[in-house]
Amino acid sequence: MLAPAIHSETRTTMTMRSSFFALRSIAVACGLALGAAAAVQAAPDAKLLAAAEKAQPAVIDNLKEMVLIESGSLNVDGLLKMADVVEGRLKAAGFKTERRKATGGRAPTS
Repeated sequence: MLAPAIHSETRTTMTMRSSFFALRSIAVACGLALGAAAAVQAAPDAKLLAAAEKAQPAVIDNLKEMVLIESGSLNVDGLLKMADVVEGRLKAAGFKTERRKATGGRAPTS
């Protein structure tokens, strides 16, 4: 009577071990796949980060210049100066610009 019980226990133990190894193999495969996907994703992110870090000083300088321009809604001179700055940036980037006269809104008061 002991032999069948031992045989049954051995079979259960072997089944559990087989299941464990199968699950471990699946986990390792998933881990490798995720690692590969992360590595592929990290390369473009690293390029983007490097480009952003390289451009940061110029972006900050441009922002400082624009913030220092007094360009409230009624400050025509300031608005024209801001338009000059933005137009210059766009042209430097290869864009074509066109200015149009305003057709609405209220006229500034002196």
